[in-house]
Amino acid sequence: ALSLAEAAVLDAWFASGGVRFCFARLADKAAVDRAQLDRAAWVKYFREAWSSQLYFFAEGDEVYARMFAPAFGIEEDAATGSAAVALAGVLAARRSQAEGVFTWHIDQGVAMGRPSRLEATAEKRDGRVVRVKVGGTTVVSAEGAMNVPPGY
Repeated sequence: ALSLAEAAVLDAWFASGGVRFCFARLADKAAVDRAQLDRAAWVKYFREAWSSQLYFFAEGDEVYARMFAPAFGIEEDAATGSAAVALAGVLAARRSQAEGVFTWHIDQGVAMGRPSRLEATAEKRDGRVVRVKVGGTTVVSAEGAMNVPPGY
């Protein structure tokens, strides 16, 4: 569904931190940038799956990610906090350490010209993930006013 060679996908799983996602860990940042949504493959394999949202990333010093959610009418999202929550939980759970606080910086939206950076932190105690936090900074991208008629 990402129009990539099978070898570019190192691992894949489904997870949720509120919104369900199909995660794919790719070989490198270049593979993340090359990915294009193959709608026919998405319809065949993901439209009716436990999750049809595709969140794919590469890990290095930073996490570099993209997200497609055609079922939600989202061609590509610049920053997906709900996916970052689930990703941090899974990555922390897979760490061999039974205790600790782990942090990832996630760059997303770069390929679509709307770069964002999220920080995800997961805490483990006694081998279990007990807390996940995601945050970042925001900028005003639009502003408006609404007049509500009296009595409405």
